[in-house]
Amino acid sequence: MNKNIVFLVVILISGILIGVFLGPSKEVNFKTIATNPDEETYQDINVSEATPNQNIEQLQKRITTLEFQVSQIIENLESEDNEEDSISSGEAQTAPSRKFKGLSEDVLLEAGVNEALAADIMRRKGENDFKRLDLRDRATREGYLNTQRYREELNAINANQVSIREEIGDEAYDRYLYAAGRNNRVKVTSVMSTSPAEQIGILKGDMILSYNDKKIFSWGEIRQATTKGLRGEPVNIVILRDGDVINMAVPRGPLGVMMHPARDEPVNESLY
Repeated sequence: MNKNIVFLVVILISGILIGVFLGPSKEVNFKTIATNPDEETYQDINVSEATPNQNIEQLQKRITTLEFQVSQIIENLESEDNEEDSISSGEAQTAPSRKFKGLSEDVLLEAGVNEALAADIMRRKGENDFKRLDLRDRATREGYLNTQRYREELNAINANQVSIREEIGDEAYDRYLYAAGRNNRVKVTSVMSTSPAEQIGILKGDMILSYNDKKIFSWGEIRQATTKGLRGEPVNIVILRDGDVINMAVPRGPLGVMMHPARDEPVNESLY
């Protein structure tokens, strides 16, 4: 359902950009989509009066930016949408009856977070949520909503945003995601021929638990991790296969796998 909305947004944006390509216009203004649902980040795009050829290079860069932002939105939807994940391979990753729970003290306690810390996290999160709500109200009344001043004040509030993962640690965060009914794993759906993944023995159905000693909870994290460091240097990758934890060495760089978000029971860090 939400992915259909994203698709319509992409079509709308593409239509606007195509319209600019086809002919000169005096000025076109529109705003890009925020990549973080808790933030309202806007980027004004202005196309001055010019020939199509003069605008092509600049607009191509903006299209690339928009494509990246839409991919981030899709990733958020895959993690947070309360409908069944759509799997290209046809394999169901989640049960249709799975329900997502919002961040709450009860969910944190279920994840094993001590009562005092859980209460403190919720208190600070509530304070920040109200500050954002109050800022929007004031900015609307005073006429500076979505201006540079508004964005700066919002960024200052978001700088103090509570990071659940940093607050409770990776092992508890794994339990938190599972308790909340959210995806906490990356599952390999196919392995490319001659790829590093095939060469070291990664198989379809494997779940990636960590890469270079950093726990992995989303495909965005593994994608970013493979691009850091020195290309080709050996790093440790830990996978879960049929209940067994397996350590492998892989050269840093593209793994050569197709992945999808999944949900599975938390794994004790002592096992790897």
